Amino acid sequence: MIRNAYGAMSLLVTGGTFVLVSWLTGPQVQAAFAYAVVWFLLLGGVRPAFELQAKRSRGGAGDSDADQLSRLTHVPPGLWLFLFHAVSLCSLLGGGRWLLGL
Repeated sequence: MIRNAYGAMSLLVTGGTFVLVSWLTGPQVQAAFAYAVVWFLLLGGVRPAFELQAKRSRGGAGDSDADQLSRLTHVPPGLWLFLFHAVSLCSLLGGGRWLLGL
């Protein structure tokens, strides 16, 4: 959901960049671009779990995803946070191994 003009502009610039790279560059540049984007997404996926953990340790984020899931499932929010960390780190490790050809 786009909530403001900055979000709309970001979407247009990102989409335009992908279209331009896919139409105007050769296969090697496209592959390098895709490789860089996937690394960016893999690394960026780890950060929110650590930010949420830091926010919760300061007493904030009382209505976070972990807290909402805790209320729905009666599983402690710390366990949900651990699951968020595990999924993001395993995704980073698995995706990294796959991208590096290991």
